[in-house]
Amino acid sequence: MATRADHLDDIKDRLLGKIAQVNQRVYVSRVKTLDPAKHLPAICLYGPAERSGQALVTGGHAQFRPTHTLAIEVRVQEADGFDVLAGEIVGQILTILFTDPAWTTRFKPHPTYEVKQFLDRRGEQSFCGEVLTLTVEDKRPTAWSPVGPALTGVTGQADLDGDGEPELTTTAETPSP
Repeated sequence: MATRADHLDDIKDRLLGKIAQVNQRVYVSRVKTLDPAKHLPAICLYGPAERSGQALVTGGHAQFRPTHTLAIEVRVQEADGFDVLAGEIVGQILTILFTDPAWTTRFKPHPTYEVKQFLDRRGEQSFCGEVLTLTVEDKRPTAWSPVGPALTGVTGQADLDGDGEPELTTTAETPSP
């Protein structure tokens, strides 16, 4: 299973040199000091969230299929038309990622996205642009073996036909090392 960092590195590799306005200015970092006159437009990649979802427990292992939230922040200089430039770059990013079956087929279901504009005038340098937020769920689950003592001597019963008499009975035995 890929981690958020793995996904971000993969996206960086897919974008480097493919967007003329940005060229090689693609960074895996949310906090990046960029001189607007020299280093913009640029793309900053970060993974602000991960959610596990419901665990599937089989064979003594808990399997999770995490959902990752990945942010692709397109930073441009604050000027008239910044929204148009940022929107063009986001459009190119979406085309690069969503038309690549090697990228989209890694996930279940198809990745989703949201785009929001921003204008940040805090601090010494102001910048603006758009944040493209991707939500991806990896097809390959992560499995963890249980930590702690195994349950032994526990009996489970199932009444399948509702007559009050169990049709299935099973007892957990001590697993062999």
